[in-house]
Amino acid sequence: MKATLFLIAVLLISALTNSGLYAKEHRLDHSFKYKIEYQSLKGKLAKPLKGVSWKENCPVKLSELILLKLSYWGFDNKPHQGEIIVHRKASPEVLLIFKELFESKFPIHSIKPMYQYNANDNDSMQDNNTSAFNCRTTTNNKKVFSKHSYGIAIDINPLINPYIKKGKVLPPAGKQYTDRKSSVKGLIIKGGICYTTFKNKGWKWGGNWHSLKDYQHFEKKLSVFKREKKYSLEFKNLPNKSKVKIMNIRAAYQKGKFLGRGLYDVKIITDDHVKRFWLTIEKDTVIDYLD
Repeated sequence: MKATLFLIAVLLISALTNSGLYAKEHRLDHSFKYKIEYQSLKGKLAKPLKGVSWKENCPVKLSELILLKLSYWGFDNKPHQGEIIVHRKASPEVLLIFKELFESKFPIHSIKPMYQYNANDNDSMQDNNTSAFNCRTTTNNKKVFSKHSYGIAIDINPLINPYIKKGKVLPPAGKQYTDRKSSVKGLIIKGGICYTTFKNKGWKWGGNWHSLKDYQHFEKKLSVFKREKKYSLEFKNLPNKSKVKIMNIRAAYQKGKFLGRGLYDVKIITDDHVKRFWLTIEKDTVIDYLD
């Protein structure tokens, strides 16, 4: 059976390449695997957030949020699994961003949801923890919800990428990392891997702000995450008696149709054997796969 599945994988990759859907050749280092899970926040998964990082007065419903379990490259130079909560509409792009960071081996200290810190932003920053959703006001205006409250802002390695305004540094222990020319592991700099990965997908970096510097912070307007033009994807040269089944389409809500770029869960069924993989779409081009 393993041999059959391997053959299916080879044929599938060949089919994608021969059909002209591959923009260019991609070689992944298969000594490790990028793993992801995608779960709606309901039932037991929603319970830890209620009254902690999510409250009744929050600007988004729990049903609008998604829990992503994904791989990241740790400070110990080893792959780890983390959990991050983001807005449902932003989730396909967030998965792609962290996949690119993982493949680039950009080091991340930890990725945990804010409820594990009792929604205390200072504690999470002090722990150098990467996070996204947390229903709270902005640092400078307690009457305005932060972008984090919508699940459309992400803080990366906040201890070594601190928030700075008029001499105020958050977290306070981040003062030793205010020199942005240092070679500290996990530092975000303009033109670096982390900065470029987010920027290429239209995210804004707090390190570019003038009135203050928020080196850990990336955000994107919710209105930007829109459905794009419909198109179909045709699989050619598949084995006989095989069919393609589209499963749980990410960023799309119509089975059998891809509604724009995103990450899709695809199942190939051949002679009662199943091959399931993740397919990354950018416009009309297959740009990568995760088996």
